[in-house]
Amino acid sequence: MDGLSQECVAVRRTYDSTATNPSIAVLEALADIKNKRPEELSGPNQPRLYDKVDTDALDQLLTDSEDLTVSFQFEQYRIRVTERELTVTLE
Repeated sequence: MDGLSQECVAVRRTYDSTATNPSIAVLEALADIKNKRPEELSGPNQPRLYDKVDTDALDQLLTDSEDLTVSFQFEQYRIRVTERELTVTLE
């Protein structure tokens, strides 16, 4: 995967973008990494994904495109999402 070593991969999983919105898959992955429930990630002192990324656009792009990859940084993570796979690496 892009020349990254396995040590820096925090999460790599497949998902079905027709059943789960990509933004929800990202939140679930971040929650797993932090050993929290997804709803615990949106507290008043927590950075929120939708403040950094247009989650509606992310969902629309990845459910409408088969060969698109979206990559962005959130907190100390690099997140790479396709319509089938999600990878979170530590920066």
